[in-house]
This record gives sequence, structure tokens and C-alpha cells, in this order.
Amino acid sequence: MNIMDIATKENLLKLWEFFAWMDNARWNDVTQLKEDQRMCNNFNEMWNKCGLDVNAADLKPTDIVLAHWLTYIFDYGMPAETVWDNAFPIMGYIAIRYRKGANWEEIIKDHVKQISPGGKRNYEFYIKGPRGVHVFKHRFGGHHKLDEAVRNTLEGLEEKYQRDLVIFMLENSKNSKTDKWVKNLAVELYALTYNRNTADKEELWHKRTWAALRDYLKGNFHKNYICNALTEYEGKYTDEVLEKWRKPQPYLDQLELPGDMWNIKFYDKIYSSYIGPLMPKSHKKMIAPKAIRVLYNDILNKDANERELYPEQFDVTFDIAPNCGSKLCHICPLGLNSVNELCIGNLPNTQNKYCPLLASFCHYFVPCKAERCPVLNRRTQSLCPQPFMA
Repeated sequence: MNIMDIATKENLLKLWEFFAWMDNARWNDVTQLKEDQRMCNNFNEMWNKCGLDVNAADLKPTDIVLAHWLTYIFDYGMPAETVWDNAFPIMGYIAIRYRKGANWEEIIKDHVKQISPGGKRNYEFYIKGPRGVHVFKHRFGGHHKLDEAVRNTLEGLEEKYQRDLVIFMLENSKNSKTDKWVKNLAVELYALTYNRNTADKEELWHKRTWAALRDYLKGNFHKNYICNALTEYEGKYTDEVLEKWRKPQPYLDQLELPGDMWNIKFYDKIYSSYIGPLMPKSHKKMIAPKAIRVLYNDILNKDANERELYPEQFDVTFDIAPNCGSKLCHICPLGLNSVNELCIGNLPNTQNKYCPLLASFCHYFVPCKAERCPVLNRRTQSLCPQPFMA
């Protein structure tokens, strides 16, 4: 590796360290920590509006896990807030009915309706009670057969897994090798929902599969629902199986970057300066998740592991990239300018103050922690290869 490549490698690692710092903030965001209460209020509001005799307190952790997976089926091609605010309460109610005995055929009959607006087939997913109905329709519901994805999931879980997605995940991870169990589970989850006849194929780059599986292994969702659900399976599975779910940190490097549109835009922005020069010559330009995986496995593995870096941390570019389009380079810690005006790390008594940079740049609300802060030490200043020039 020549001197130029060594410098490129070090700069990419600095950039990656910044992503890791942001990723830690993302999963400790006060907004995320309050999401449980907002979600419960949203469920109760929708269910009460319809006059359904159920409330969020009736949801078990396993119900939330299943509803979460079913909602991710729709999380593309539309604003995420629209999908989660409208589809999640429907899937939550479906999950309760399903656990209590309604089979998959009843669920599809009672909650999915085919419609034909303008002669084009689509589907409405709905809950209905004595006071009203709440409906969600995805713009690609008919074209991409999203009704089949929901049906496949419920039918598959009913056949072999006691209608329980957590049992499905435990069963499909218990015998996997330690260094492959997350990857293998992703393949099985994909097969369950999107094509039940290709369980032996490696569908490794499916965005929604990796986004959901990421939630099951890190952050607030993991702590509050996966870990709480596991208490029901003590004695049914070995401590070794349960512990790798309770403490998944050593396995997070197996997670793939979901590859959202914003991930891809940021990847394209840095490709010629940081990605392309380091890629093996035998590799042509490839999709963002696959390229980051190649770099991690073949080029940066030792350095990345020493710095606790792994591919999925690049997903914070989902929150960084929109700032590029808005030309907010003047507050970007990767830009040419110092952003010390937004940093309070050198001030006294900042423990209970939110980091102003993360709050303004990415809407993460986390307490200031000056130690290892890349903004305070200017470690990432001028790393952006394409800053907006005013």
C-alpha cells in the first residue's frame, strides 16, 4: 500500500469513527428513549377511535416484535413516519389477535381488503370496531404484493413456530456458528416473509430485513422488547442461546448496512475519495452495503476491530446526507469550517446539557460527553471531499 493509500485509509477510519460516535448517540437519543410512551399512546388512540376493546397494556413483548416485523414490510417508498404512525397500530392489533388464536386466514380475511383505484389492484390493511375504521394503504401494495408478505409471515409462523416470531429467531439462531448466526438468521427472516421457497439462498442486501434485525440486536427496542421477551423461554433454550441475544455486542459486526437511499447518496459522495481507491482492483463499483462489507472484511478489518467499528454504523448517514442537500456545511463537523461555536465540550458543568451540534445537525438529543468527542478535538474537520462552497 503506497503513501497515498495509507493516508486515504486513515481518513476513512477517522470518518468511520465519527459514524460510530454518531451511532452511539443515535441509539441513546432521548427522543428514542421516549418512543415507547408515544407508541403506546398512538396504539390506544387508534384503537379507541375504532371502539376496539383492547389497549396497549394488552401487548406482550412478543406481540410488539411481530408487529414491528410486519410494519417493516411497508417501510419503503413512503415517509417512515406515515408508515409507522398508521401501519404499526394495525399490526399491533393483528399480533394480539394472532397470539390469542385467530389463524392466518382469519387475519387476512378480517384485516386486508383488495381495492382497485383507477383499475389498478392494491390493498387496504385495516382495523374495524363499532365506532369506526382505521385504514393504511401502501402506494406499492398491489404491485409488490405486500399482502402476500404479511400472509407468508403469519402462515409460516403458524405452521412451525407457535405463532411466535421470537421462537422463530431463537430456533434459527440456536445451531448457527457464532461467526455466522446473524447472517444466517437474516436469510431465514427474508425467506419467511418475502419468498418461502428460497430459504437456501443468501439474500444478503435486503434493506428492510437488515433494518429490522438491527433493531432486534441494538438500541431501545432490543432492551425493552427482545430482552423482556426472552424471559418466557428460559429453560426451553440453553443459556448460551439466550445470552447471545441478551448481549449481542460481539456479533454486531455481522450486521449489514441496510442501504437506504440516503446511505447510497452519502456513499456516492465519498466514493471517489475514500471507497474506490481502497477497493481491490478485482472489484468494480458495487452497491453501498456490499462495498462497505468488502472494505471491512478485506482491507480494514484489524484497524476497524481495534477501534470498535463495523459496517452497520454507516447507517447514520441516513441522518447526515439530507444536510448535504440543504447545504448546511457551515455546521457540519466534516466540513472546512470549525464548528466550535456549536461545541460546549470545553465548558464546565455540561453533563446535563444536550450536545448542540448533534441536536442541530441530526436532531439527536444526547447529553454532552467531551471524552473521545471528534468535534471537540477537530479530528473530522475537512474530511468531506465535496463541501458546498458558498
